[in-house]
Order: sequence, then C-alpha cells, then structure tokens
Amino acid sequence: MKEFCNLIRLCLISDVQSFTDNVIVLKSGHSQTELYPDDFAFQPKSEISDAGLLYNVELEVPIEKVSISTASVYDTPRSVILQLEIFPDHTPIFVGSLRWPVIAHISPDINKDMLHISGKVPRITL
Repeated sequence: MKEFCNLIRLCLISDVQSFTDNVIVLKSGHSQTELYPDDFAFQPKSEISDAGLLYNVELEVPIEKVSISTASVYDTPRSVILQLEIFPDHTPIFVGSLRWPVIAHISPDINKDMLHISGKVPRITL
C-alpha cells in the first residue's frame, strides 16, 4: 500500500503523443488535468487472466470541486493515463498506458466531486 500526496494528474489518451521511460509527451496545445484529492491509499489487486497477470485498479476518491470545463470533459468515462506521486519524495507512479489505459470520470457532489478510476493494467510504472 502506498500513501500519496494530494495531487493526481490525468492525461487523456487522445492528448498523448508518446509515453516512454515515465515521460508523457502531450500533443501541442494540450495539458494534463490536475486534481486535488483527500488523502487516500492505493492498493491494486493482482489477478490472473487470459492476458496474463493484470492489476485491477478500482479507486473512488473525493476531490476538490473542479471547473465547469473539467467537469464537462470527465462527465462521461474517458481513457486516461493516471499519474500519482508518492509522499514525501514525490516519485511519480503511472497507472495505465497508451495500450492499456484506465477509465476515469468525475461525478459532481455538493461540497466535493468524486473521481472514479477503473481498469486492468499489466503493470504499474514506478
């Protein structure tokens, strides 16, 4: 189980030009979405499938209210690469890839919004 600082970055797969050696290069004019969650722990579950060993990622994290434009992008499930940072040294962890993205969407609530992440990935990149 890892503990994370309070920053999550989402990169839409359609905005990613390349992702190699833990470096995401976005297409010109595109940017990552930064979200500010409550404290949370991340503990993916491994399982054997026809594709081999996969990590089942299921997260529901309360986040600070997002802008109307961000809410409109993520009001339906979207394919993303998720970037988390380990506290205290801020080492990035990437969940998903161009070939195996995870699915993210944001549901509104009164005081905070809720980020929902799901998917199965063959590895989690440290």
